[in-house]
Amino acid sequence: MFNLDQQLPIIKQRIYFRSGSEELDFADNFSKINGVKTILQQHPQLSLRLVVQSDGVGSSVVNQRLSQKRCQSVKTALVARGIQANRLITNCNLLFQLK
Repeated sequence: MFNLDQQLPIIKQRIYFRSGSEELDFADNFSKINGVKTILQQHPQLSLRLVVQSDGVGSSVVNQRLSQKRCQSVKTALVARGIQANRLITNCNLLFQLK
């Protein structure tokens, strides 16, 4: 979802990872990443903050590292598609674990 009428636009795209993995499964996520790329290309004034959730398997330390690696994977994919790295905020911290 994207709404420029809001003061802070939100792009809601769920990109899924296999449990314990930071590798993108492009078969499932390719069109989602390209959709985000298109929005960012159409609105060059916007930046994107990546938010990551964990499935709760493993320790919080492991999930924190995994969250950061997942953020980096999405950032790398967007940069490879022409989005400037400085527009992508990846200070991902583990916000919560899904149980």
